[in-house]
Amino acid sequence: MRFARPLVGLLTALVVLVGVMPAQAASGNYSDPDYAAHEQDNMQRAHGRQVAQVSDPDYGAAFVGAGVDSFAADVGMAANDLRAGRVYAGGGRWVPGGSAGDPRYYYDVQRTPVAFVSRPGAKITGHV
Repeated sequence: MRFARPLVGLLTALVVLVGVMPAQAASGNYSDPDYAAHEQDNMQRAHGRQVAQVSDPDYGAAFVGAGVDSFAADVGMAANDLRAGRVYAGGGRWVPGGSAGDPRYYYDVQRTPVAFVSRPGAKITGHV
């Protein structure tokens, strides 16, 4: 019973938020040609990668190298940060190749590691 009031408040806030969302975001309006082209490119890349995973032998060969490299880097970072009491729980870190992205392009880009510690002490990591 004591959770009813906060729950009603949360639901009311959600209804108000959805009600004030920009019409373009709410309706999926792709009238901006740059936005539409960017979104179409994203969808083609995602779909192409899914098809390649099951049909392209070169994808599988590239995945082995990129998967091993990314997994080794992730495990090394996790082991190093364990000394500071940080445990990485993201699934992409513990599944070999889970954080490699598209292995066909893994070695084509210069990645810059980025990491910072939030106020509560969580370490946020990524690559740019």
